[in-house]
Amino acid sequence: MYIIAMYIDSQSDLDQYKREVVGKLIYVIPLLHNNRDHLIKNTILSFYVQCDEKEYILPFKHPESIFDKYTIEDVISNTRCYFHNKQILNYQKIHTSSVYDLELVHYLNTVTPLETDNIDTEYFYHRLHTKYNKSNTLISLANFVKYSRAILAQSNLTREEGIVYYDKMQSLLHQVESNGIQVDKKYFTALYGSPINLINDRVYTKYNFFTTTGRPSNRFGGINFAALNKQDDTRRCFVSRYDEGTLVELDFKAYHPHIIAYLCNYDFGNQDVYEHLAHYYFDTTTPTKDQIKQAKELTFNQMYGGINRKYLNIPYFAKAKEFTTTLYKTYKEQGYIESAISGRHFHVVDDEDLTDAKLFNYFIQMTETELNGLFLERLLPAINSQLAVPVLYIYDAVVFDCKKEYIKELIGKIFASTTEKYPISVKVGDNYKEMTLYEYETPIAVHIYN
Repeated sequence: MYIIAMYIDSQSDLDQYKREVVGKLIYVIPLLHNNRDHLIKNTILSFYVQCDEKEYILPFKHPESIFDKYTIEDVISNTRCYFHNKQILNYQKIHTSSVYDLELVHYLNTVTPLETDNIDTEYFYHRLHTKYNKSNTLISLANFVKYSRAILAQSNLTREEGIVYYDKMQSLLHQVESNGIQVDKKYFTALYGSPINLINDRVYTKYNFFTTTGRPSNRFGGINFAALNKQDDTRRCFVSRYDEGTLVELDFKAYHPHIIAYLCNYDFGNQDVYEHLAHYYFDTTTPTKDQIKQAKELTFNQMYGGINRKYLNIPYFAKAKEFTTTLYKTYKEQGYIESAISGRHFHVVDDEDLTDAKLFNYFIQMTETELNGLFLERLLPAINSQLAVPVLYIYDAVVFDCKKEYIKELIGKIFASTTEKYPISVKVGDNYKEMTLYEYETPIAVHIYN
């Protein structure tokens, strides 16, 4: 049962609101000017706040507002806050250390996104007014209250395991997302037309964590940035923003085999993964290049299709199989697996057909994301943002846009932020299609993963 909502229409109302919510847990639903637009060009029209079963409406920039002499900080400061669509705060450069993403908490509890499509049709008009880019200004605040109540009614916020880590990971990827990727506009529009996320010759991505494993997808404006074709000219339109600039891509080499080694406490030493395994596959001390290539294909088959019994004599796969069996047994006993990195309680929706191999694959993808978060947390603050910015994250790779005079220093910082447990290679190029290997003498690795 809700107490009738309080509309904040004056300074005295605002002062009362701040007294009543100070130090408490609040739930905030913002009304954006358009649900379709990228957050980089979106604005907040109004706020719905729930605290101790009392409701508040802060019209802010809504047409019905008669008082807007306050800031976003006035709404959320000195509280502990669950904020729907929290990324808008990052784009508004609002300090959010005590603010958690309501959708993210729901996802960590349910492994499903918070569905709003079932309520958009009744209260939101962007489907009717497709050419009007501020369609939510047409929504009455009374309907906005109903919409906000519907969101909170279906939100699962019972536990918070993993929220601190994933909230930080979201903020790290926001740094990547908000930089945009410079494009050759003529070439880009010939390939993709003029999507809504193309702004001033830069196209903006959108990372979505709400997947089975938390491995973020990256699709917006009709473009899947996580699956850009490497074989055709699709990538050629992505270029540097600097007059004297280049793109720099770091790529984790044989990432999943190395992650499995990390999980299973297996040591490849200083050997290349596939050369190491080729010794066992082909019973030779000097595998050929062709055998090493075959070893890569065989290893992928074991990782993603289940380990063939005939390879269990190989110590790496014996350890991987033991870990897989233990992981599956633990999952069946307690209904989830706890991540040692984030503390997240990982489980699978509709897991009746879940096999040990599929669970292991999911767990690898989750671990990949979480290890990447640790890596980015170390690397990004070390980079001079006036000379280089991250522009794209794709699972086992990160792309930077860099001034040419900073290339060597940037690459040095990249290598200094990783470890021999996760070796990398680096490519550079004037566009994202034509990238060549950068020869760099790797310094002594710094361990950041225990």
